Formats: sequence, structure tokens, C-alpha cells
Amino acid sequence: MPDQTNFAPAGKSLREAREAAQLDLEMHARLEAGLLDAEPKPLMPAVQGPEKPSLWQALKKFFH
Repeated sequence: MPDQTNFAPAGKSLREAREAAQLDLEMHARLEAGLLDAEPKPLMPAVQGPEKPSLWQALKKFFH
């Protein structure tokens, strides 16, 4: 069975993998400590559109 070949530069990919693993451990520790919320907050509040009239209001408007 042939060996699998990795064509990525050895130094860069290894360094990025280590950095990613370290960031993942830090984020996990912060979540467990309660320093971060489990779900991110939205950047802007949801924008409410114009209120849709009820069926009764639409029928009244249509026939009057």
C-alpha cells in the first residue's frame, strides 16, 4: 500500500494546526468559565416590518 503524500509546506501547516488547536482550547476554557455566551448575540436587533392587517381588517377595507 503506497504512503500518503502531503503536498502542503510542513512548517506552515503544522504551525497553523498548533495555533488552531491552542485557540480551540482557549475558547473551550472561556465557555466553561462562563466568560462567553454559548450563543453569539446578533449585531443588530431584528427589524420589524409593517404590521400585516388581519383577515377581517382586509375584508372590511376591500368592501368599504
